[in-house]
Amino acid sequence: MVKLTAGGVARNIADALGKLMPNSPPTFISAIGNDSVGHLLWKSIQHVDSNCVIKSGQNSSFLLVLLDQQRDCAVSIGDMSINGCITPEKVMKNEEVFGNCSLIVLDANLSEDTISCILTLAQEKHIPVWLEPTDPCIATKPFHVTRSPDQIHYCSPNLQELQKIVSYLNGTPISNISANKNDVNEVITEARDLSLRLLPLIPNMMVTLSRHGILMVTLKQDKPKATYYKAIELNSIENVSGVGDCLASGYIAAMLNGCAESDCVRVGLNAAVQSLLSLQTVPDGLRYGVIEKPVSSIEIPLTGEVNVG
Repeated sequence: MVKLTAGGVARNIADALGKLMPNSPPTFISAIGNDSVGHLLWKSIQHVDSNCVIKSGQNSSFLLVLLDQQRDCAVSIGDMSINGCITPEKVMKNEEVFGNCSLIVLDANLSEDTISCILTLAQEKHIPVWLEPTDPCIATKPFHVTRSPDQIHYCSPNLQELQKIVSYLNGTPISNISANKNDVNEVITEARDLSLRLLPLIPNMMVTLSRHGILMVTLKQDKPKATYYKAIELNSIENVSGVGDCLASGYIAAMLNGCAESDCVRVGLNAAVQSLLSLQTVPDGLRYGVIEKPVSSIEIPLTGEVNVG
């Protein structure tokens, strides 16, 4: 079966937040072309503030994703060159938009100059930044332009992206531990140890561990804490494309509503489950809510062995 659906990390998160927070929709800054894909993308964001979307004569971004029998991504190929239209000058043209926002969600598809511009602007205006690393191939890009501990406040990598970031920053080799192949305790230990290395730089880490769940690693009042949240088991899955973006969006929506971490995770998991059960990256009917199924959480020791059963 071939399915065409609107996607892209930033678009997915804007779309999801617009549905999860309809009374305070986000402002979406991106670029689309005057083509069939652009028309599809434009139609998909009418419930968010799209006044800052750049309309270009270039082809719109597209990504061809082939799913395996488990509905997981097997191969992907695409063209994101239109993102070059999102220049520092275009960002500064919309500077007033940043004055009223409480959070900037940034993906790694932008150029290094544009990422640097946004991080500098956020720092000047005291706006926290949530980084979504997007893909292992470009996950390190934001760290080419900053290693300042007060520029990126939240980060939501998967394990492979986390491995790439820490390897780049510390010059250490990447281990062969995989969220899809290794034992849950090995995966959590790897994610914990790598996240702790980033804590002085990024105080809030939400690491997605595929079928194993989520690891939250945070630094509050100079005290690190690691909490594991087990994945929700489902009888069937339609596709996994967009699930991480919906998870992050749910967490962000709850966080902006003042919820505690555990409730943010439950809202995030509720959005993720809705995505997993849909052929769309962000379901049309996505709604804010706390997942009804019990969510198992375990505080993880900061050193030594991990055993979650």
